[in-house]
Amino acid sequence: MPKPHILKQSEVNRDFLLGHKMKIVKRTLVMTALAVPIAIGSPANGFDKMDLQKLKLTKACERCNLSGANLREAELSGAILAYANLIDAELGGVNLSFAKLSHIDLRGADLWGANLMGRISETAT
Repeated sequence: MPKPHILKQSEVNRDFLLGHKMKIVKRTLVMTALAVPIAIGSPANGFDKMDLQKLKLTKACERCNLSGANLREAELSGAILAYANLIDAELGGVNLSFAKLSHIDLRGADLWGANLMGRISETAT
């Protein structure tokens, strides 16, 4: 019959410390994974206020982050919004007639009553 291996105290301590270190590493990785999207920004964080101001002043804002912005009833006819992020934007009643809307992202945007007359690119999502 084989003789059972009896762990020495140094082996027990080593295994305990290794397990404890792995828990710390895992916890750190999880915390980092949760913090990175907040630090670098994401659509959930909302729009860029400078982009919104630029759009209101010039009616041009290509590649802008306007996710979640409130543009209800805004007069944006002929606006240039190519490649803009409009995820979850409030666009109810907005006038976007003849606006350049190629490659925009409208996922979750409220378009109830919006005026979209004129040419709209097939690449809007």
